[in-house]
Amino acid sequence: MCPHGIYQCQSDPDGRERWLALAVSSDAQWDALCTTAAGAAFTEDDRFSTLLNRRRHEEDLNQLISQWTAAQSAPDLAAQLQAGGVPASLVHDGQDMCEGDPHLQERGYYRFLDHAETGRSLYDGPIVKLHRTPGELTAPAPLFGEHTFDVASEVLGYSAEEIAELTASGVFS
Repeated sequence: MCPHGIYQCQSDPDGRERWLALAVSSDAQWDALCTTAAGAAFTEDDRFSTLLNRRRHEEDLNQLISQWTAAQSAPDLAAQLQAGGVPASLVHDGQDMCEGDPHLQERGYYRFLDHAETGRSLYDGPIVKLHRTPGELTAPAPLFGEHTFDVASEVLGYSAEEIAELTASGVFS
């Protein structure tokens, strides 16, 4: 593939960097990229007319594409390229995934839970949601040692006296 990489675009109005992933694997995709980028320096350069030539001059091509994308809005450019048949995508950051990914929102993937030390915190949900046993987040991350007594007594089978001895000796804290 060539071009194939991540290219910086215009920053958001709030100063957040934005990037575009691009992967051109055929001459048809290259032509579609050139159509979308009409007027950009690389679109009429004979050094890039074939895949072999693009590979031979990949460093120069990446530089020219970077110059072109630097003046573009990454979300808009990704949509334009995709509409033209070019494999391209906005490189998502955490904010995009939490606030703007419609698939993750529909699935209710992220949940806010109240944590005793960190307050209201965002948690990832189960990666897989099964129909019969979808699973869900019911509690925030535990505090250090929060479940020590339960694990020692219910899982390991220690008596209350044994747990008290282990705690007094510093094994459990």
